[in-house]
Order: sequence, then C-alpha cells, then structure tokens
Amino acid sequence: MSRLGGRSGGSTAGASVHEEETLDQVKIDRQLLRRLAVFIRPYTRRVVIAIAILLVSSVIDLVFPLLIKRGIDDCIRPGSLHELFQLSLIYLGLLIANFALRYAHLYLTGWIGQQVMHDLRVRIFRHVQSLQIAYFDRNPVGRTMTRLTSDVEALNQLFTSGIVSAFGDIITLIGITVVLFWLNVKLALVTLVVVPLLFTASMIFRSKVRRAYAIMRIKLAAMNAFLQESIAGIALIHLFDRQRTQRAHFDQLNADHRDALLRTVFYYSVFFPTVEILEALAVALILWVGGGQVIQNVITLGALVAFVQYSERFFRPIRDLSERYNVLQGAMAS
Repeated sequence: MSRLGGRSGGSTAGASVHEEETLDQVKIDRQLLRRLAVFIRPYTRRVVIAIAILLVSSVIDLVFPLLIKRGIDDCIRPGSLHELFQLSLIYLGLLIANFALRYAHLYLTGWIGQQVMHDLRVRIFRHVQSLQIAYFDRNPVGRTMTRLTSDVEALNQLFTSGIVSAFGDIITLIGITVVLFWLNVKLALVTLVVVPLLFTASMIFRSKVRRAYAIMRIKLAAMNAFLQESIAGIALIHLFDRQRTQRAHFDQLNADHRDALLRTVFYYSVFFPTVEILEALAVALILWVGGGQVIQNVITLGALVAFVQYSERFFRPIRDLSERYNVLQGAMAS
C-alpha cells in the first residue's frame, strides 16, 4: 500500500516538474517546427503537390466574385441573357474544378498525415524501448501512454489540416488584398481599416490560448497517469479499501482538466465573435462608402457586390488561421 501511495504522491510531484518543463518548452515554436519537419522531409514532393493544388484552388476562389461583377455589370444590367448563360457555365465549370482540387488536396494531406504519424509512432515506440528502467520509475506510465496516443493524434491534426492549409490561407489573404486594391484603392483602404483592431485581438488571443493549451495537456497527462496507476494497482486499492480516496483524487484531476479545457473554450468564444463583429463593421463601411460611389457613378454596382464578397472572403482565412493556430498550439504542447 505504501508503494501505491508513494506512486500517487510521486505523480503529483512529477506533474509539477513536467508542468514547468512543458510551459517552458511550448514557447520554442521554431525549434519545435524544425523537429517536426524531419518527419515531413520524406514526403516533401507530395507536400509540394498539395501546396500547388491548394494554390490553384485559391486562385479559382478569387475569380468567383469577379465573375459575379461581370454578370451584374455586363450581362444583367444590359439585359444580355446569352452572355449571362455563358458566364453561368464558366462559373459552374470552375465550381466543379474547384471541388476536384479540394478533394485531391484533402485526400493528399490526409495521406501525408497518416504516413507521418506511422513513422512517428514507430520512432517513439523504439525510443521507449531503449529507455532505462529508471525513467519508468520517475515518470508515470500514463504520461508515456499520452505521448503515444493523444499527443500523436494532435500532431496528426497539425499535418492534415494545419501546415499546408495555413499556407493556402496566407496566399488567399495576399491575393484578396491585391484584387481589392486593383478594383478600388479607396474601398480597399476602407476594408482594411479594421485590420489593426483584428491584429490586436489576435495577439491577445494568441498569448492567452498558448498557455491555456499547455496547461490543458498537463492536466490530461496527469489524469491519464493516475488512471493507469489506479488500474494497475486495483487489487491493492480494494485490499486497503481506498476506493473512496482514489475516486476523490480522480474527481479533482478530472475537474482540473475540465477547467483547463473550458479556459480555452472561453478564449475562442470571445475571439470568434470579435472577428465576426469586425467583419460586419467592414461590410457596413464598404456599403456606406461604396454605395455613395455607386450613386455618383464612380464604381459600378457589380464592383460593390464584388467588394462585399471579397471582404467576407478576406475574413474567412483569418478565422481559419485562428483554427490552425488552435491545432498548432495543441501540436506544440504535444
């Protein structure tokens, strides 16, 4: 029984040591990404293909508002049904092509992610087998199991929906910005007026969610370690009638993990509505300034509609990048 109590106490003490290590290590983003790049290197050619597919798909996405602009200005207002029909066929063809490209991109990134995870699990398992016995005396087995399961799955999310897709989001942002200034400089500046506010909100969000993810992972590892030790020592727990004590300890660990998870949920529940409010503000400014320009015949109605669509598409990759950052922080903590 003393062994069981000793391990439980050791787990708690070890958790605080591991907590300090993890909170320090999660800050080293570039170093961690460099280590992860080793596992991607064997699949570099496929990663490049996935990026190229995403690049073409992003360019097609940029064309849709321009087609709508042309349809309004050159087809609907003059009453040219034949040209409108041709434009609709082009729009439909691009939609089908974009669907095929998105399918290829998702399949390829999923394949890459699974291959990388396979290699990573093999590497980790071999490393665990090579560890000295003293390591397992110092570290709870549940924590090691977390490394092999939950942490690897978090990295899988990074590979399948993080790195390549984040690159596509950045390309989309740059492309939309260029098109906005090409259409109308004044309206482009109006659209971007909320960017400083968005940047400030993103920086605050990033600093808060980074630490929250590290703490959440620590609490999960502590809970898994306690579960493993409790199951391994179930005979001793029954022998010494420790069920109530163990249950109370697990309830506390479970509550700590829940609270850590809810903290990240809180940050996201504040950040995403903030982005939506700023998006609505940008659209309102575009309609106000752009509507006046349409009345004065400075720009066409189609151009105004295109601007509204581009502004919505401008904020979409920003929201997506925030989601990628969610995935990235989970992977960094892992």
